[in-house]
Amino acid sequence: MNLVVAAVQMEPQKGRVRENLERLLALTDQAVERGARLVVWPEMATTGYIFSGPEEVEPLAEDARGETFEAISAYCRKRNVCICYGFAEKDPETGLLYNSASLVDDKGELKALYRKTHLWGEDVRWATPGTAWQVVDLPFGKVGILICRDADFPEPARILRQLGAEIILHPVNWLSPAPSPTWRTRALENGVAWVAANRWGEEDGVAFSGGTSILSPEGEILDVLSRGDGVVVASVPLREGEEPSLPRAFARRLLLNPQLYPSKKEDYPPGKVAVVQRGVAPGEPVSMKASLEEGLKNLSGGEVPQVVVLPQWVAARDVRGPRDLASWAEPLPGPGSDWLLQWARRLNTYVITTLLEWAEGDLYLTTVAMGPEGLLHQQRALVLPPEARPWAQAGEGYRLWDSPWGKAVLLTLHELRDPEPLRLAAIQGARLAFVSGDGEGIPTWLLRARAMENQMLLAVANREPGGGSFIYGDRRAEEGGAPLSRAGEWTYALPGFAPWLDDKSLLRQRQVALYTPLLGRKKAEANPR
Repeated sequence: MNLVVAAVQMEPQKGRVRENLERLLALTDQAVERGARLVVWPEMATTGYIFSGPEEVEPLAEDARGETFEAISAYCRKRNVCICYGFAEKDPETGLLYNSASLVDDKGELKALYRKTHLWGEDVRWATPGTAWQVVDLPFGKVGILICRDADFPEPARILRQLGAEIILHPVNWLSPAPSPTWRTRALENGVAWVAANRWGEEDGVAFSGGTSILSPEGEILDVLSRGDGVVVASVPLREGEEPSLPRAFARRLLLNPQLYPSKKEDYPPGKVAVVQRGVAPGEPVSMKASLEEGLKNLSGGEVPQVVVLPQWVAARDVRGPRDLASWAEPLPGPGSDWLLQWARRLNTYVITTLLEWAEGDLYLTTVAMGPEGLLHQQRALVLPPEARPWAQAGEGYRLWDSPWGKAVLLTLHELRDPEPLRLAAIQGARLAFVSGDGEGIPTWLLRARAMENQMLLAVANREPGGGSFIYGDRRAEEGGAPLSRAGEWTYALPGFAPWLDDKSLLRQRQVALYTPLLGRKKAEANPR
């Protein structure tokens, strides 16, 4: 089923609730005339956003069923449309203030009231964080709501999917370039349509980025508005959410938030990491070996990096039958790891790739780190690509490698499609992720989001023709390091200390007590009160 949805972009005037409401409704008229049945407004759309404290917000805050709701309810009944809008809420029972979003259906009924759970630097001055998730049934499908910074954390959107959401509404006051890689990643990893309504312009010296957009369940941009007042409209497919890829035991680990991160500065030695992108015909061990050797020879001509990440020596797509299994599979140590050892010694460096490991009658896709002294670390893939599931076994957990540059996790590229593998490593204190790819095409915006949300350096070496090798290690630029679009090598300095990698401030702000729905499906609250 497809649904026509819209998002409004506007520059609210701080404190002018009535004027803002009139402008929002006028813009919504444009969306309704273009066939929209569901319209999303920005975060705090009626009041503005930058407030010094509760005393400045309180005169503007309303009960969820106050005057603004009454006006929107009447409009929804008249125009036969549903509206999700952000506003400053004052609970009449407790007097507490919330950064909230309400969803009013086409009958004018208040279907959902969501209170932002992951507050940002501006709203922590006055807002109380929310404590509950909601997915509600509308005539056209199941809808969930998140507000702005909630999307910086994979868990909230994952929970809404667990509760059955087919579309996520996202009122925001976003500062970074938009459409954000984070929004696109949340849509893709959960298979949900995503409607992000942002404001634009400046308020009290803070500039907002616009970029209001509608995203498909693949994270593709269906419509976007860069700047200015206006609306975006698109038809989106609605899909039933799927269960997470990881077993329940690993979901439990996502609820942990141990104090793994030292508050004092910890210096690591300087170093460099290189990713090597090479092409190869699938299913030919000799061809793959020759291609990787060429990449390693290219590195040996100059200053050799301390870590070299290679694409997968063996990928699931290489295996097309018993004969291929026999030609690729090997114990560890074995011929493939011996070959890696020779290069590690020749270059005096660490070399990382994925092999097909045979151990006690079972097969594993195993990523290994080889150094001059031998096999240093191995990690069996926990999340397998579909083509490997008939013949390969999944690993039993993520163990970290104590590398000279901090704790590191070894992953296959497929394991980055879901948020949990890298998240589990980050919770255990991983600073670095070395990822070996099999040519599977994964958008580089997803890789950027994985690095940012986990505050990790991410080095991905992928095969051609899929490509997309990538190193990301700094939040200073949203784009991060440049992805490789052709065969080649790219090197990045491993920082001895970097605040974005080492302070783990974002991970510390996880609202772990609210994440228990990740353990299994629970019935969503039907009404806000």
